Amino acid sequence: MNKILTNLAGTLRLELRDDRLSAWLTIRSHGRLIDEQYILDLIEEAGIKTGFEEADRYMRKHGLEKDFDIPFPIAMCDRVKGESKLNYFFDLNIAKNFTGRVRPEELARLTSVSYTHLRAHETVLDLVCRLLLEKKKLSTHK
Repeated sequence: MNKILTNLAGTLRLELRDDRLSAWLTIRSHGRLIDEQYILDLIEEAGIKTGFEEADRYMRKHGLEKDFDIPFPIAMCDRVKGESKLNYFFDLNIAKNFTGRVRPEELARLTSVSYTHLRAHETVLDLVCRLLLEKKKLSTHK
């Protein structure tokens, strides 16, 4: 089931599609202009940080236009084609038994990966957890 967010006045409807790859905005016609801040607040509430350029490209490619009472994509994520395989660059058995403590003699064996590399292997569950953590971090700093 798609997740639906609306503003208090009911003039904006943000639909987070089941595929977890797109968010569609509907602006209901009610004879007045919509304050852009209401749209930004809804996007923030949904935790959307990226995908705006992809949605714009999608609209151009498919000849879509923004209009009242018709959903249009506001954020999208490209689906990766093909099968992805996770390559482990560490000893999986040691990782399964990791206690959280590293002895000084083990430091030479540790390697690091870039944030981009970690994000490339991010699953939907990882994404949801990361967004919830970011949201929690933002709310504690207010």
